[in-house]
Amino acid sequence: DYFHGLVMSTATPLVLLVLMYVGRTITRDTGIRGTLDYLILTVTFMVLPTATTLSCNTWLCETLDTSDEEDKAYLVSDYSIECNTPRHEMFKLYAAVMIIIYPIGIPLFYSYMLMNRPKTTKL
Repeated sequence: DYFHGLVMSTATPLVLLVLMYVGRTITRDTGIRGTLDYLILTVTFMVLPTATTLSCNTWLCETLDTSDEEDKAYLVSDYSIECNTPRHEMFKLYAAVMIIIYPIGIPLFYSYMLMNRPKTTKL
């Protein structure tokens, strides 16, 4: 369902990024470090739009007029998921953490990298 895709699209790249960062910190070869830096930037750039969209859409619910006494809200991205259930609330919390990591954290990471670039780049 939608939540499985959310977790796979956000957690898998994080694991990959952590592994690349660990590899970068333990190697002494500057060529490998440069390659891993490039890969880290590429992965974050490629994952950012999808992770942001999926995380934000976790809150996008639509109330439908059902035959029950009270109307029910369903996730717009997957109408098989009812909103405001304990499961949905748990994934809203997960999505909030992913919003801090992806659409807020990655641009801050890029800013940090630009501000701390080597002076020899003349940028």
